[in-house]
Amino acid sequence: MLKESPGGVDTKDEMGWTVLHWLVYLGYAEGVKALLPTEAGADTTDLAKWTPLHWAVCLARYAEIEELVAGNVVLDAEDYDGLTPLHWARFMGHKAIAEYLLKKGATDNS
Repeated sequence: MLKESPGGVDTKDEMGWTVLHWLVYLGYAEGVKALLPTEAGADTTDLAKWTPLHWAVCLARYAEIEELVAGNVVLDAEDYDGLTPLHWARFMGHKAIAEYLLKKGATDNS
């Protein structure tokens, strides 16, 4: 995957995804953990203004969520509709994820 990103880990594809977006989407928590201490933009958004955390929450990728939060991502990043990962956790019915995000400091503005 990194070989396919010759411009660096923050290079975006046609969807605006970076290597970190792909690692989250594909469920590679160890890859997320390894990439976060580098210069990877953990809060980089795709074309819909979704961060890797938005994707991790919607896909219920618990291990990836924990790695992203441990990497100090912005918990309240808003997509184009003004929705945060917490909003999406609730919308998708991921109660445990919503509670985890609140415990870690996400703003409850629902």
